[in-house]
This record gives sequence, structure tokens and C-alpha cells, in this order.
Amino acid sequence: MNRPKLAVVLLLTFILSGCSPALATPVNQPGPKELTTQTPPLPTETRVSVSQTPTASLQSATGADFVDNSIDLTPIAFESVTVDGFLVLENSQTDKYLFYDMKNKKTIEIGKNHENTIVYAVSPNKKLMLVGVCPIDKCDFSLQTVNQVIKTRVPNDDDWAVSGWLDNERIVFLSQIKPGQPAQPQNQVVYNVFTGEKISLQLSLPNPQTIEIPGSRLDNLFVAAVSPSLNRVFFSDQNDRLVLWNLDTQEEMASLPFAGFHGPIRFDGWSPDGKKIITTSPDKFLVDASGDFNRAANELFMFDMDGNLTQLTHYNEKLPFASIFKPEWSPDNRHIAFWLTIGDDASKPKNLQLWLAVFDTVTLETKLYRSDSSTISSSINWSPDGQQLIVSDLDSNLTLVDLAHKTKSPIPDTQDMMIWDWMVP
Repeated sequence: MNRPKLAVVLLLTFILSGCSPALATPVNQPGPKELTTQTPPLPTETRVSVSQTPTASLQSATGADFVDNSIDLTPIAFESVTVDGFLVLENSQTDKYLFYDMKNKKTIEIGKNHENTIVYAVSPNKKLMLVGVCPIDKCDFSLQTVNQVIKTRVPNDDDWAVSGWLDNERIVFLSQIKPGQPAQPQNQVVYNVFTGEKISLQLSLPNPQTIEIPGSRLDNLFVAAVSPSLNRVFFSDQNDRLVLWNLDTQEEMASLPFAGFHGPIRFDGWSPDGKKIITTSPDKFLVDASGDFNRAANELFMFDMDGNLTQLTHYNEKLPFASIFKPEWSPDNRHIAFWLTIGDDASKPKNLQLWLAVFDTVTLETKLYRSDSSTISSSINWSPDGQQLIVSDLDSNLTLVDLAHKTKSPIPDTQDMMIWDWMVP
């Protein structure tokens, strides 16, 4: 099945989500002997000062007590759980998209009358999904509910590629670029699915990092996250920095250098209210004998719309080689869930323990939940009410985690399923 645009979306999702090839590295197992730890040099210039979290708050977030007080999740049968909503899944073996009805515990095929159906993105309020029928190369887009009722059709006269939802009314599309075309200001189109209004953005950013997608018309594009207000954009530049850019004044507001790291810099999305954006910054690196990057110990940082940069976590001050992967905002903008690995000690950063972590941006506390997985998971998805999580391991086994009741429930009949989102009627 020819799905070039799906590959583009997957790659963009991979880059924007903060994932790394290191995610496939098993934990609690010895790694290659030639790996060593290096601390990066301090940056020679920082655009803004970094606000530090209060020292008092660190007592509950770092050190031995931090791990000793971790929470054991009680296993319970999924059949005994009462939970609403529909998981949007893709069968990795057949490329078919499915709903998993959480209440009635059954699967429903999406687009069963169209074998080339692709679910591109779900709206932030979890009520609409952007669906494409892509028989050859160009897609016909429509908005559908969990009942697969078409609410409206989205024109695709310019052969757009999907970037994602900006808010509950607007979707961002990327204009196509010809193969081999030199890097240029990326054209983005903001389309209001209810009014039909289209806004074209010409992002003339200084020295953006570019990525290549061989064989695609999206070669040499640069990845930039535009804020819902359309006056801020977050991107990585060729000087190995993450930059917050003011589109009104065409000025840099803040930046975070990735000292000692060279390569595509990954960052995570805007908060649901569009006022903050999070990223992780390396603290020290695990490198192999050739000097190539393998894994980074890192901390969580947050930019706001005014250009303030705050370091949210300080795990590596007291924990050996702590690394954050796949941070995800909760629907209420307060919590951030992520995978956290902690090394046995500073000299053995490759011997890692894995935890599911939930960080509170108000109290600055982290809750750790013990993980049974032997590898870092590929996804974390919040429930629409922010009370539960769906997590998956690299074998695509899905588990429901109830944060309030401290339970976990493997979801049956979801093997080989990749989860895209969690929808409500």
C-alpha cells in the first residue's frame, strides 16, 4: 500500500515528540562495554537566564527517597474496569485503523469501506478526527466523529501534508516541496475546519535545522511548532539551539543551547492552552568509542509566551544519569507524564531502571510508578479527563493506568496495535 504521506506524518511525530532511537535500548541489561560518560562543555552564550525551581521542592523530587517512595500499581482485570471512550488504534501488521470501545470492550474498524483510510490526527478536545482516504498520492480529507459520521470535508486543492491540530477549530498543513529543493522558508497553512478560513504563514526563520525525507516531496523541510496565537514559533537552529521566535517582531525571545550535542534536536508540543512549550536538555552524554552520541542524561525545561525559560526538574543533581523520554501534557495543562530512566550509578549509566513519572507543574513534585517493562515504552496517552493513562511497550501491548486508584490493567485483544489517541463521543 502506497502511503507516502503517512510516513511523513510519522516522521514529524517522531521528531516533535521527543522520541529517540535510544528508546529501543533495553533497560536492566548491560549495554556495550565501549560506552562512556561525558559531561558537555558549558555553553559560551545563553540568550536568557534559566529560572531554577525552589530548593525546598527538590527534597520531594530527588535523592533516595524519591525512588523509595515510588508507587506500586495494583494489577486488576480490564473486564472489571469501568471506563469510557474510544482508543484510536492502528494494526501494525495490516495497516488498518480501529476503534477500541473501552466501555463495551470491543474493536470497530475505521473506514471499512476504504482500504486506503488513514487517521491523521485527533482534535485536542478528543471529539473529532481528521481522516484521509489516500488511494494513490493525494488524500481526500474529512472530519469524523467516533461514530464515523462525516461532519465536514476539508479541501485539499493544494495537495497539503498534515502537520496537526492547532486547537479545536484549526489544523496546520504543510505545503509540498519538490525533491532536492534547497531549504527555504517553510510554508504552512492554518485552516479553520468550521469557517473555512485559510491563513498562509511564511516562516522566515534564521538558520533553521532541516531534515531530509528521501523520496518525498518534503525534502529539506524544517520542523517548527507555531503557537495557537500564531505569533510565536519554536524551532531548532543550525547552532544546536532550541529557539523561541516572535513572529510579530521577527526577533529571538529565548533559546536553550544543546552544548556538546550535534544532530537533529527534538522538542515537544505546546501545552493544551497554547501558553507553554516543554523540551529536554542534555546534562551529560553516553557516547561510544567513536565519540558518537548514544544516550543523554537530561532535565525538563519549559518556555512561556513571554520568553521565560524555567528548568522544571533537577534529577541529575542527586540521581545518577537520569533521562526523560516522551513527555506528554495532561489535558488540564498541569501535569506532564513521561518515562524516566535512572542509572545504577554515574559510572554505569547504561544499567538503567525504568519508571513511569508524572510531574506536577504547580507543586513541582514528581510521582514515580513502577514499570514492569524491560524496554522504554513507545507511547503515553492521557485520558480526556486526565485521570488515566494508556501506555504501550515496544511490543505494542497496551495497559490502562489509573493514577487515582493506583491500578494497572492490560487491555486484551490489542496486541500489535499502535495507539494514536483517545476519543470521546
